[in-house]
Amino acid sequence: MNTKFTPGPWEYDSSGKYYKPCIRTNGVVIALLYRQTTVTPEEYEANNHLLAAAPELLVALKELCTLPNKHRPDKVWEQAKTAIAKAEGSL
Repeated sequence: MNTKFTPGPWEYDSSGKYYKPCIRTNGVVIALLYRQTTVTPEEYEANNHLLAAAPELLVALKELCTLPNKHRPDKVWEQAKTAIAKAEGSL
């Protein structure tokens, strides 16, 4: 299964323009973000920035996985493959 997500780039928007902070792309809101009381404001901000970077991180990780594995530790390779599968919904 290869889950299709909204193409990036994604942007974290905390301007309040959309009622709640959100992730958007090309002016379109793709996710509204709510803060749980157990998450600190700093963690909430960091999590939102990480979410916004997800499409670019996936592209970079896939590109890295195409490099020769001469100097790539097996553990890192397995972590990369697992992260890609999780991101694409096949895990």
